[in-house]
Amino acid sequence: PDNYTFSSLLMALANSGDRDITDSADKLVNRIEAFSEKGTYDVKFDTVMYNTLLNVWLRSNQPIASDRATEIVERMEKEYEAGNEDARPDAVTYNILMNIYANADMNGRRAEEVLLKMENLAHAHPDVISYNTVLNAWKLCGDARKAQMMLDRMEDNLDSRGRRKVRPDAISYQTVMGAWACSKE
Repeated sequence: PDNYTFSSLLMALANSGDRDITDSADKLVNRIEAFSEKGTYDVKFDTVMYNTLLNVWLRSNQPIASDRATEIVERMEKEYEAGNEDARPDAVTYNILMNIYANADMNGRRAEEVLLKMENLAHAHPDVISYNTVLNAWKLCGDARKAQMMLDRMEDNLDSRGRRKVRPDAISYQTVMGAWACSKE
């Protein structure tokens, strides 16, 4: 077994719809770590495996999902800062984390904080999915004004040549319209 095998097993758990996916994923993670420490198999956590594990928590709908996801991303960041390039968090990592904050916590503020962090990282630039995730988080929180402000920010966010860094797409506009439609304002 290698990283691909274990990532596939984690993805199968994420897609299973099983209520106990997080327990099963934790057991598998413990097994992977034991294999790695003993040198039984040449396997170690990399960005793909971590992102797959984050997807397990995203799909779990458990109240502790945001706390566990935060722990996973912090672990990735520590490993990367310690020189493990294979554990470097990428845009997918942070997009999943923002999705967890949006869906598990309905917390637009936490999702937006991750986006702001991404804007300052050299290795994980936000994309339209990142911004749309925050727009959706504000929509789920019922804060149409914050969603509108984020859309305005997307439209005004220019690079040094005056070009938009990230262009809003149809989903961006639909999400903000949905936020206003659900708003009491």
